[in-house]
Amino acid sequence: MVKYHNENSFLLNVLHLDESIRFCNRAKVKKNNIKGNGCQDSPYLKNLYYHLMPVTTLRQQSKIKATRYCAYQERTQQEVRNKLYSYGLAGDVVADLLAELITEGFVNEERYTKAFCRGKFINNKWGRIKITLELRQKKISEYCIRTGLQEIEEEDYLKLLKNLTDQKWKSLEGEDAYVRKHKTARYAIGKGFEPELVWQAIGE
Repeated sequence: MVKYHNENSFLLNVLHLDESIRFCNRAKVKKNNIKGNGCQDSPYLKNLYYHLMPVTTLRQQSKIKATRYCAYQERTQQEVRNKLYSYGLAGDVVADLLAELITEGFVNEERYTKAFCRGKFINNKWGRIKITLELRQKKISEYCIRTGLQEIEEEDYLKLLKNLTDQKWKSLEGEDAYVRKHKTARYAIGKGFEPELVWQAIGE
């Protein structure tokens, strides 16, 4: 087995340049400053160092692929489980590897859910109902869903809802007031906002 003087020389010799940059950024460590406690404290670099030793088994190969898959972006347990099965692993091996990835910090559904809630609220302008339904489809626990939704401030939530209903109302100018109001409500409810909040924003 080849020995390296430290983690830095090992990583720089084994990883391709693009992989080095990606994993270093993930650990918030600059590519040209991969030294000292930076590498030791980062689960991404520390475990990558461990798992990129000479590979002899499907299990080892699969773990390397899985760590890269998880480091690219946040993943749910089900997504990682499906990916591990796609490598041709048996059920017990999949369960063991998934447990290791969770322990080592590559998979964290609470972290995933917080990022998902923020992203869907800010970028997609989804309400809590739609976000919740989407997370349940991904088999996320109710605890993680509740925790993730706390990332959305109530003041910001109501402000976004008001902006959406105002914009929709203006786009329907010229239509009958009754039809206009119901089309606006249907639009906001379709975005996942609670019906009672929607009607309050419109002004029943």
